[in-house]
Amino acid sequence: MPGRTTKPLKILVDSTLADHPAIRELGAKGHEVWEVGSTFFDADRADLILGPKCWRMTPELIKYLGAAIKAARETKYGSNDKGDRLVSGTL
Repeated sequence: MPGRTTKPLKILVDSTLADHPAIRELGAKGHEVWEVGSTFFDADRADLILGPKCWRMTPELIKYLGAAIKAARETKYGSNDKGDRLVSGTL
C-alpha cells in the first residue's frame, strides 16, 4: 500500500461494507471513514457515500472504487490530483 493521502476525504459507508478490505485500506491511507448510523457523523458532511447499491460499489464494479475516490477528491480539491491506487477486491 502506498503512503498516506495528502488530500483526505470524509467517506460515509454502509455498515455492510465497513469491514471490506478496500474500505479498511481507505482508512489506513488517512481518509475519514464513517459507518452509516454513526452519531458522530452527519451525511451532509460526506464527500463520498458508499454502499452495496450505490454507484460503483456493486461486486462487478468494485474495481472502479479508485475512480470514485478520484472523482470525489476532484470535486472537493480541484482537478490537480493523481488519485490513490487501490488494490482491486471483491465483495
